[in-house]
Amino acid sequence: MNSEKLIGQLIDQTMKKYGIVGKQLAKTANISETHLSQFRNGKTHLADDRLVSLLEGMEELAPGSRVYFCRRLSDKPLNIADEEGLKELIDSMDLVQLSLLMDIATAKLRARVSQSETKTRIPMSA
Repeated sequence: MNSEKLIGQLIDQTMKKYGIVGKQLAKTANISETHLSQFRNGKTHLADDRLVSLLEGMEELAPGSRVYFCRRLSDKPLNIADEEGLKELIDSMDLVQLSLLMDIATAKLRARVSQSETKTRIPMSA
């Protein structure tokens, strides 16, 4: 697969993941809907400045989408060992994923609080 086709597919996947509508993105990025559609389907080339406009438009319409696209393109996992990496991961999530993350985090916090309370209880003497 050539790199232009791969980039087009990743743009398409990112748009679907973030619910970005082609008509809105074309308008925001100042390119024609036809050109965007052809690029997404691997049928045409997109100049570098147009690709930059497209990525900026995606980010404007759906914050976190540009990071998601770039991570997918580079095929590198997100580094969540630091605060910035964790923020990038959260920014790349859709609402369903964020909800699931919150459920998991809440359950984990409850378990730790419960465990902490059990350890700090003072036995009552008779």
